[in-house]
Amino acid sequence: TVKIDNRPFYAKKRNIFLVTGVLAGLLIGTFGSGSFTKSVSDRSIAVLPFSNYSTLPEDQYFSDGITEVIIANLAKVGGLKVISRTSVMEYKGTTKKIKEIAKELGVTHILEGSIQKANGRIRVVGQLIDTKKDEHLWAETYDRKETDIFDVQSDVALKIAEVMRGKLSEEAEKLIKVKPTDNIEAYDYYLQAQKYADRRTQEDLSLAIIMLEKSIELDNNFALAYARQGYFILLKEFLKNGKVGEKLLTRAKEKIELALQIAPENPSVRASFGFYHYYGFRDYRKALKDFEFALEKEPGNSKHLFDMGSLYRRLGEWEKNIEYYSRAYAIDPNSISYAQNLQQSYMLVRQFEKAEEIADEMINRHPDRSTGYARKINVLLARNADVDAAKIIMEKAKLMTKEDLLQLQLDLSLYKNDYSSFISILENDTTEYFIRQWNYQPRFFLLGMGYEFIGEKDISIKYYTKALKMVEDKFADMPTDPRINLQLGLIYGKLNRKREALRFGKIGSSLLPVSRDHLMGAHLFRQLILIQVYVNDFDLALDNLEYLSSISSVISYGDLVGDPNWNPIRDNPRFKKLLTDLQ
Repeated sequence: TVKIDNRPFYAKKRNIFLVTGVLAGLLIGTFGSGSFTKSVSDRSIAVLPFSNYSTLPEDQYFSDGITEVIIANLAKVGGLKVISRTSVMEYKGTTKKIKEIAKELGVTHILEGSIQKANGRIRVVGQLIDTKKDEHLWAETYDRKETDIFDVQSDVALKIAEVMRGKLSEEAEKLIKVKPTDNIEAYDYYLQAQKYADRRTQEDLSLAIIMLEKSIELDNNFALAYARQGYFILLKEFLKNGKVGEKLLTRAKEKIELALQIAPENPSVRASFGFYHYYGFRDYRKALKDFEFALEKEPGNSKHLFDMGSLYRRLGEWEKNIEYYSRAYAIDPNSISYAQNLQQSYMLVRQFEKAEEIADEMINRHPDRSTGYARKINVLLARNADVDAAKIIMEKAKLMTKEDLLQLQLDLSLYKNDYSSFISILENDTTEYFIRQWNYQPRFFLLGMGYEFIGEKDISIKYYTKALKMVEDKFADMPTDPRINLQLGLIYGKLNRKREALRFGKIGSSLLPVSRDHLMGAHLFRQLILIQVYVNDFDLALDNLEYLSSISSVISYGDLVGDPNWNPIRDNPRFKKLLTDLQ
């Protein structure tokens, strides 16, 4: 039995999160109206994608790389607000006017330019515009050898910092002037690797790792190439399995340690070492030290801010999590990932009004992307199980991905108690497993649930038995995966095998407890509570449900009202009190 303070978390921390909400509001603007209202700093700048005037279209990644490096260099300058790469890339090839872009991004200054690459030479043209005064503050044309590209990138950043009166320390200037490599071909492969990695698919990350190997073959002192390769090895495996195996962990460490030997003060190298601790061991405190170092060197880098926020979320330090996510989103307002994660954090702390505002802003900024609509529906369901409003939003959704559409259709049918539709959706789909960071559900398990809800016990047992065979096979290969252990517990619970259900449930939850990872641990702990409900261990289930409701977690009023899995304890006075407290 877990001893808890029965007051809901939002009641105990209300004042703190009101302050956090105000802070985030100041940082990320006012959402929901289609505009993005904020005070605009005179030291704010967006570097638009440099136009590629080269004869080969495939040289586009080179011009994109120039843009990225100038942004990264400006992020090293204190006192400047520099819009991040993700947001400015949205304006590649745009016909919008400079003033309109500046207004959308919340900046005063715009740097635009072009690059032409041919016969071993480059021509770079850049100009800085004050959009308030409609004045050109700086302009320059560089005609250089291709190998001088690093000097050009550094010079542009330093000139912009001077014009905008940024706080340029000696250390920052030194970092900006450092050449990443003396081999332009090695740098070319490095830029190609980044292009592939941006897509974050398993295939593209594999190609990125290969490109970096070619880069290292040409320059075995290229620290950034080693660091990025080590990071991509970690990222690829973590995205696939939620953890990194010992063999790949060793390989990644070797690459990153080589980078550290060459460039120990480089912020990107140190950040990569932070991810070694993060993805390899879930040692968030150790990772935090490396991320803090990187952020100190590049105070305007949204990626470092976002990574810090992610660590604080895992550590359960929600005020800091929301603060850092808000700061990252403020300088990368077109990033769907940053918006989505900030919105999810507001949902986990049950600040649903803020979560809905950000979902609305995502829809306004990206009306042809499904993410904003999906996040809005999730808010409506979590807050008060408002199925009718969610259905209206779903009908408005554009270009909904198959994965998002399927999950939302299943959620809506469950919350409406429309179990026939729930079954029909699953029977018309061919997905074997529904896999997320926190669960590993066979489609047959969900079909078993559907048939159980309509009273077809024999059919449900048939599907649960099929699901059990599938997950037992997975367990043979993944015995320490908490998702597999908990899924076994859930299936055993449905098959009335109480002893095995509780054993695997406890093992699964203990492999990644809330105390170690507040984000994932809470999701996994919810599954343990469901197992306890399935085997009629109601007192223990309610003890743990009260605990999970008392902290920031996935448990919400809408979840308890809408999910039929809670039906066995729905009439219990303690459950009813939880509903009252969460409403």
